[in-house]
Amino acid sequence: MPKLTFLLASFIALLLLVDASIYRTNVIVQDDADADADADAENQSSYQGYRTSCGVQIQRQQKLRRCQEYIRQQMASTRRAYDNQWRVRQECCNQLQRVDARCRCNGLTQAIQQQESEGRLQGFDVRQAFNLARELPSECGVSPRVCRFQQRWGF
Repeated sequence: MPKLTFLLASFIALLLLVDASIYRTNVIVQDDADADADADAENQSSYQGYRTSCGVQIQRQQKLRRCQEYIRQQMASTRRAYDNQWRVRQECCNQLQRVDARCRCNGLTQAIQQQESEGRLQGFDVRQAFNLARELPSECGVSPRVCRFQQRWGF
């Protein structure tokens, strides 16, 4: 019996030793110059990834065409088009939901600039379109709730 107890105790001690040896910590020492260079490279890489990722997402959503259409309809605001406006707004919201939150305002900016470049919006209409687009995420129930666009026109 003492041999069995000794054998069992030895076996448990061996298991604890093996288990303890599995956990090791590696310490990597890096000087400040290398750390700064790595951080700069990582920031640049993530910024490029952000721009590419947002661009791809916006492109996949046809440059938020439905949002462009909804904004144009809101500016025209004819009563007979109300049902169509609701449908187009829902489609716009669906497109916004399929774009990351960090890309939505940029996507709306591109949507308005697209209309401007096509000659569909000019002057004050561009300003009005940005005012409508500012609250669009809130209307769709997505974040950010409000887009803060660059103030090209002083609004």
